[in-house]
Amino acid sequence: MMSDLVVVVADGGIEQAIRGILSRPHAVGIRELAGVEYPKLHKMDEGTYSAGHELAALYSDTHEHALVIFDLAWEGRPVDTASKMMEHVEENLQKTWGSRARCVVIDPELESWVWSGSPHVADSLGWNSISELRHWLEQNRLWAGDSVKPSDPKAAYLRAIREKKIPKSNAIFYKLASKVSFQRCIDPAFLRLTSTLREWFPRA
Repeated sequence: MMSDLVVVVADGGIEQAIRGILSRPHAVGIRELAGVEYPKLHKMDEGTYSAGHELAALYSDTHEHALVIFDLAWEGRPVDTASKMMEHVEENLQKTWGSRARCVVIDPELESWVWSGSPHVADSLGWNSISELRHWLEQNRLWAGDSVKPSDPKAAYLRAIREKKIPKSNAIFYKLASKVSFQRCIDPAFLRLTSTLREWFPRA
């Protein structure tokens, strides 16, 4: 019997975020998955873009589906848009997987998934409330008042945890993904991920 899914991830932060998301199959709208693997390459985003399909290919006979997930923002990237990166990776994936594999490119970086109005965001980053956190970010010119998210999600995330002396840890991404509601998320990469999972693994 084949396992459900292999997820080639660029780094531990993305791995923990996906683990957290998949720990809540009901919230995503999917069945519970079995035998999920999270292999990584040493060159992180760059390596996952250029060779993620090769690593995924090792699992094509043992897993039903494959995802390749990495950030858009990395130095030296050959193209500037997530759509072009996804197209390139999926062309390579198709040679082995056919229609059983997809690519998700997070624009610009994983930290863009952190920011929502959920009280769990403030709690996970060491703050008393989301209003306190947002007010501090606005005061420090890290979040414009009329914007849905900080202009630089990663910088805002790092400054917020540093201010509260919270150690930088990939476990924060798991904690957030396992608690924050998915209902109001409009991030294109996140929506691509969840719609793909619902297509592949519908609830019985």
